[in-house]
Amino acid sequence: MKALEVLLLRYDLPETTTTLQLTTASPTSYSARLGGVTGYGLETLLDLGIPDAHLFAHDVRVDRLMEGLEVKVPETGGWLRKQSRIAPHRLGKYRVAALTSTGADVKIELRASHDAHAPGFDITIAGDKPAVRLSPIGKDAEAQPHLPFEPDAEDCAKLLQLSERLAGAVGELVRTRRALLEARLDGELLQGTLRPATLVERLVAAMTPTVRAIAQHSASPGELVLRRMLGGDRREEVFVSKAELVEKLEQLPATSRAVFEALGLTGDGPVARATRPSRPPPAPPPSSRPPTEPVDLAMVIDEDSGKMAPKATKWPGQPRTGSSVSARVTRARRTPLRGSNQAAGGRGGSAVRALEKPGRTSSNIRAGSTIASLAT
Repeated sequence: MKALEVLLLRYDLPETTTTLQLTTASPTSYSARLGGVTGYGLETLLDLGIPDAHLFAHDVRVDRLMEGLEVKVPETGGWLRKQSRIAPHRLGKYRVAALTSTGADVKIELRASHDAHAPGFDITIAGDKPAVRLSPIGKDAEAQPHLPFEPDAEDCAKLLQLSERLAGAVGELVRTRRALLEARLDGELLQGTLRPATLVERLVAAMTPTVRAIAQHSASPGELVLRRMLGGDRREEVFVSKAELVEKLEQLPATSRAVFEALGLTGDGPVARATRPSRPPPAPPPSSRPPTEPVDLAMVIDEDSGKMAPKATKWPGQPRTGSSVSARVTRARRTPLRGSNQAAGGRGGSAVRALEKPGRTSSNIRAGSTIASLAT
């Protein structure tokens, strides 16, 4: 019960139809309630606070909202012969005794005093294309055969304006939820339910289609993202990480976590499978750097001068290794050149060539070395 209260004090549950109720608590104050009915058997009633600066912190008369409000009401009267006539009635002097608002349906009770049996009017507005009905209340109204009645177009517009102002003021109280007064599941008090987990199972079942739809439209498979257009080429984005939700669920026993598997928050869930990309990600754009060719390092050592000079020599067949190359250079003794090199002749000197070998470096290639003696 406490966990449900914490949830309801901040949010409306999925598939909930809410009803705002404003009633007279005392001659100078009101009380407000927020009722909720879901499609899966849960009924709730919340207590709403009324701030001191709010309109309904004190007794409210109609003239505080609309000055000079007057409507035409049919009446039947006469001493010798009963006759029907249309008489104007000023509603400004009546106090707001109660208001009930459910979606587009609104009922307003106006009374002449705080007495429960005081005369007044009931205003009923129903439907998206509102149908307005006005009912006089009191002893004289009980004998009227044509009540309630539909006012003319001019009076309907006035009563709709009054309804909008009252419903707007009462609607502000939805943000001042104070306590959960009552909760029923399938008509029974939730405290007496033998298996409270039934409510969680039904709630998850109601949330699952929405969670799946959000996941399918989220760019990242690891997040649930909601977007709202603000106008002017601007939009607001709210997101939550699936990993954060899973971390909260890991505190539950394994049997309890199984209830939430339908949401697909883990990698093997239906949502996760649906959000995995069907095609591999595109290849990265080509690098702007010029291509490089595989080279080996050679150190030419002139024994006459004792100086070493680096020399880059292509090594056919060697895979591209980048710039991370290591080599070892070893000084060799002077050795006569044989074969074609001997025939070519040249100045004296010797060199040692250290050639790369395939191996492992930071790019999974390690350079080794081989030694060849050259003489001229």
